[in-house]
Amino acid sequence: MVTNPASSDDFNFVIVTPREADRYNPNENITFRCEIFNMDGDDARAEWYSDKDGYLGEGFQILKNLSNGQHNITVQIYVNNVIIASRCVDVLVEETISLSTIQALSIAYTGNNIYTLSWTAVCEADSMFAEYRIYVSDSELSIGTLIENITDINQTTYQLGLEPGSSYWISVIWTDTTGSESNPYRLKVDISKSSSDMIPGLSRVNEQMGLIIMLAGAGALVIVLFASRRRNRTTVLTETHNEPAQEQQDQDDDDTKQINEELKGMSK
Repeated sequence: MVTNPASSDDFNFVIVTPREADRYNPNENITFRCEIFNMDGDDARAEWYSDKDGYLGEGFQILKNLSNGQHNITVQIYVNNVIIASRCVDVLVEETISLSTIQALSIAYTGNNIYTLSWTAVCEADSMFAEYRIYVSDSELSIGTLIENITDINQTTYQLGLEPGSSYWISVIWTDTTGSESNPYRLKVDISKSSSDMIPGLSRVNEQMGLIIMLAGAGALVIVLFASRRRNRTTVLTETHNEPAQEQQDQDDDDTKQINEELKGMSK
């Protein structure tokens, strides 16, 4: 269970790795890393413990393997040799079949705050495949909520609604018939919109939409995309009032096409 991050007027910290519910193989070297923010020159240090293996080491980043079984990992932060905060995560160490990570994950805007998620099909034999699982989170530190199970190995797209003005971490994993899970392929989406765009019926007024997509998978590929469009408030209000329904739909279709073309062009 993840506890709340320690914080005060000048101090807070997070555990970067391992994440809650991470799974590892026996004898696998695990990176234990935490980050401290807003320090004011104090002498801080970190100590790591496992409820099963005991003391693991000291440092803001250490490398260590764990014995088989469930572990509750705790990091304690000391300032001037006084413990002031701690955090913990649960991890599991067991013999598992190593499943390949999904090799590509992308997202495209399809209009009306709907986005289409696409990924590559797994290469393993159909008899091993059980399902794809899609998770959405508002934090890098958690895999988030399971929103869909897909049992068709060839179904590699999924539509989901994402609200403007929010940030999301989307993860796709796959499982086999033995219950083993692949590591997640993660994609970060930040969707920004000006406050005037949130007015019902005036979604095209003074519009500025941005997408920042970071793909965290094999090769640590990072892509940053940004597309923006602005329209004059008075002009759009006039168009919205007078524009026939079909012309409005055509304009919306053109807007959606433009966003995706701009994103595609910038990713090259």
